[in-house]
Amino acid sequence: MHTSFVCLTAVSCACAAALAGPAGAIHSTFDTDAQGWSTDKDARNFRWESTDGNPGGFIAADDIGSGQYWRFAAPAEYLGDLSAYYGQTLSYELKQLGAVGTVSNQSDIDIVGAGITLEYRFGVTPSGEWTPFSVEISEGAGWEVAGMPASEAQIQAVLADVTSLSIRGEFRVGADSCGLDNVQLGDGCPADLNNDGELNFFDVSAFIDAYNTQDPAADFAEPFGEFNFFDVSAFIAAFNAGC
Repeated sequence: MHTSFVCLTAVSCACAAALAGPAGAIHSTFDTDAQGWSTDKDARNFRWESTDGNPGGFIAADDIGSGQYWRFAAPAEYLGDLSAYYGQTLSYELKQLGAVGTVSNQSDIDIVGAGITLEYRFGVTPSGEWTPFSVEISEGAGWEVAGMPASEAQIQAVLADVTSLSIRGEFRVGADSCGLDNVQLGDGCPADLNNDGELNFFDVSAFIDAYNTQDPAADFAEPFGEFNFFDVSAFIAAFNAGC
């Protein structure tokens, strides 16, 4: 029997029961629209830009100048019960547009839930180029509640019922503008081959295509550089494990 047919049959059958399985990381790449994001506090001219992101599109806003520090506000996908994301990573990229500021005494991330506000400060500010930021959501990672280190119990309580998640967009006293791109909540998922944050038939199809063309994306197991049943088995295990 032809190897590629064996691969197709094995992967399709083994993954069929998990096609409606758990979602992986939550992504906002802004390549086609603003994906439900908005702003709060001292912001105006919120917009989606189709180019100059990292890559593709991004979202941006300008400062009103009334004295508050404005923030990007996450949509519903980042709200509700996020308990499964304890110990995982929140990451994003920022770029100051125009004049660059260095105000670093404000919280960079606020996550609110159960009457508690989790705050995180990176202590550094984005530049005029796309600047990556990343933090693990766990005790000891630097999260604070009312200026004190956040306990695991506090973080878990917030994640169980998140009512808002926001990212600071203002880093300068006076008029300013800032862009946001590539937000991700949750760690990467090796079986999510099309990077859409879900495990489904499209990932199975992508693996089969990669396997049959000997694309490195399908090289899941040793001996690396060869394409065989071990790669098929490793992909099936990663797919069925979820993200």
